[in-house]
Amino acid sequence: MTKRIGACLMLAAALFAGTVVAADSQDDAAIKEVVDRAYVHGVHIDADPAKMRSGMHESFIMFVRNGDAVTQLSRDAWIARIEASNAARKADAPKPTTTADIQVLDRSGDSAVVRVNLFRDGKQIFTDYISLYRFDAGWKLVGKIFHRH
Repeated sequence: MTKRIGACLMLAAALFAGTVVAADSQDDAAIKEVVDRAYVHGVHIDADPAKMRSGMHESFIMFVRNGDAVTQLSRDAWIARIEASNAARKADAPKPTTTADIQVLDRSGDSAVVRVNLFRDGKQIFTDYISLYRFDAGWKLVGKIFHRH
């Protein structure tokens, strides 16, 4: 009888662990998807303000280090820069090939941090650290710091 109870407990633990791993995988996939859509595509590949808004919280802030100073750029100010750049860009201008390696560094409850290694034409141009929160509507980017290579 004791062996049967032990076996049932081990089976239950294995099933629970499988469920937790599946939930973790789904969260990681959702986090990577929103970073890819809102940041990689929204900013760097498509320069699309709608994609940026879809995955960046309205309170999103990018911190920019310049020497000993740190300034902040809001999502909407960043979008305004993207829109101005789009208006100035020639329609037939060649687009570089942009790729990204997105890694979920850590996740706890409704918060996560990712590292994005961003490449343009095969050369690494940024390492980004992006913070996210999970809201009722899903994961949203809320902050970013970066290193320019």
